[in-house]
Amino acid sequence: CSPDGHGLRKGIRPGEGAAREVAAYLLDHQHYAGVPPTALVTCKASAMPSAAPAALSKALSVTRGFSPSRDEFLPPVHMRTGSGSHSGSSSVSSSGPSFAAAAAAAFGDKVSSLQMFVNADTDCEEQGPATFPVHQVHKIAQLDMRMANTDRNASNILAKRAGDQWTLIPIDHGYCLPSSFQDISFEWMNWPQARVPFSEETRAYIAAVDVEADLAALASHGLQLRWECRRGGGAPPGGAAPRAAEKEARAAEEATQAAAEASRREEEDRQLKELKEVQEAYSQAARVLILQRSLLEANTEARPSTAGTSLKARDSSVKRNVALIKRLRALTEDTRQAVLEDIERVNQSKYVTEAVAALAEAPLKAKDIPAAVQVCSALQQVYPDFGGAVVQAVAAATSPPPAVKTAASEAADAAGGGVARRRIVLRLLAALLTVGVGVRPAMAVDGQASSGGRGSCGSSGWQLLTDAVQQLARADFKRDREEALVALSVAGSFAKAERGGVLGFSPKDPVSSPDALLAGTQGAAGDQARQEAMHAKSLYEAALEGRGRAPLEGTRTLLE
Repeated sequence: CSPDGHGLRKGIRPGEGAAREVAAYLLDHQHYAGVPPTALVTCKASAMPSAAPAALSKALSVTRGFSPSRDEFLPPVHMRTGSGSHSGSSSVSSSGPSFAAAAAAAFGDKVSSLQMFVNADTDCEEQGPATFPVHQVHKIAQLDMRMANTDRNASNILAKRAGDQWTLIPIDHGYCLPSSFQDISFEWMNWPQARVPFSEETRAYIAAVDVEADLAALASHGLQLRWECRRGGGAPPGGAAPRAAEKEARAAEEATQAAAEASRREEEDRQLKELKEVQEAYSQAARVLILQRSLLEANTEARPSTAGTSLKARDSSVKRNVALIKRLRALTEDTRQAVLEDIERVNQSKYVTEAVAALAEAPLKAKDIPAAVQVCSALQQVYPDFGGAVVQAVAAATSPPPAVKTAASEAADAAGGGVARRRIVLRLLAALLTVGVGVRPAMAVDGQASSGGRGSCGSSGWQLLTDAVQQLARADFKRDREEALVALSVAGSFAKAERGGVLGFSPKDPVSSPDALLAGTQGAAGDQARQEAMHAKSLYEAALEGRGRAPLEGTRTLLE
């Protein structure tokens, strides 16, 4: 018995099973479903008390499969023992009192159900349902639905064969007519016969059911169902008002359960969505690190002097070069692939200076930096002078604006473009140097052994970045307070973006509180999503470990 008073099935209390066995037989009008005849019996404690222990032991041994001799037990019947509990069936004599006496002596006077034995060939757990007639399945289906059976498993349907025809006999109805529908179980729902509509005969039988008459018939046999088990039949105690209140209470309970289920599913969906976001965040971070590594290797191992032969096959016309310069000046993440394809087709040997200027002047946003880095890498791998020139041009753009402002610079400052551009170009400079753009191959190869392939801080490019960061961090409030505030803002933005890769601060995890997110889901879908997210996290951590020493690690103290 559970703490809320339910037995093995929700909605059935201990002690109610015997009455429901009899109710199933009484409600099977015209013996339509074939429920075996069933009656209530009482075990009297006054019969053979001295023989109780031995007789009870023998009776229970029958329950466990022991076959008694015919001298001790006459033609058998089915007895449901234990006040309707699902403890099993025993074969006892229809006239001999031995089992009843044993049970009575052990437990006191006991009301139980007694069901006629059916000599069946098998049950539906042993015999597959494919050969069963549709009508035989439907007659049990309508009975189970009428009584909201919570225990219609395959072993509770006996099967008797006569030639090629099967007859099904439903038994074990101690868990029907519940007050709750939570544990309803219909084995036949998975059978092919369940997909066939009811016949006219079955529909007519169902239409003739009279709930009020059924309740009266049960009452005439001394079977009073709890009000909540009647499901709308009969008059509630006290009249219509309690009945309405009962309906409202039941509706409120069902609404509460539905809300709880909806809340549970919403929480599962939220957790799955968060795990997908975690997976994507780690995957994206890992892709960035892996791309940086591959670009670094390609840039530092490039041999532009050998590219002359391939350049001859490319288009060197003024028209194509001018078009490419325009695309470089308007470069965004969306146009990255098209620009890379143009670089593969166009010979820009005579237009390197224009390409450098176009990229240095491009109005990039933060999301466009990876595209600019990949484009600059592609150009450096072909044109020897491009890398150093573009680093010099980008570094120049990190400098403070001139003391004497022009109309153009004032307009840019008014629109916030001046400060925003300084933030972007400083990050772009760091990103270019990180992948080896503008770093001499020899320096990069030497640095790879000591600093994970990032080149040397002694190279001109890294020194330019170091100087730019130091200049921002040493802004003089006394001389120019407005410029000092801007410089500190730019330095703070740079430190936040490049804290792990360039400055050597502890890298920020792509996901906030990942451990809590990775441990909060349940179920198959949650387990799979969690495994995928953890795999992405491990890839990110592996890529992070391969980065080596930060090039500007010596500058972090100044920024701190």
